Amino acid sequence: MAAPRRFSAAVLLSGTLPWDAGLPEETGRLAGLPVFWGRDTADTVIPADLVARTGAWLRERSGADLREWTCPDLGHGISAQEIRDIRDFLATAPPRGPVGPTSRRPDITDA
Repeated sequence: MAAPRRFSAAVLLSGTLPWDAGLPEETGRLAGLPVFWGRDTADTVIPADLVARTGAWLRERSGADLREWTCPDLGHGISAQEIRDIRDFLATAPPRGPVGPTSRRPDITDA
């Protein structure tokens, strides 16, 4: 989060943003960054207020190109379908700035 322009995309699974770590919260911080946020709508591990705060910031202030993925009855976990959806999400994320010594994004479609 300190340098979001260094990344082509972000994936957040069964969690929230690190609010206690001094997360920069300015509007537009993630402008245009594709973000996948996967979770169970009734995850009992993550406090609901932190989920609500994360959702509000991602949707209303971050500027991210947000893709929300929810699955009831998943709990605090990850499903095989979610992994497939993440793979597809990352495969379609446009390259954004240098990502390595050759500025070439690795092919993830064979993973």
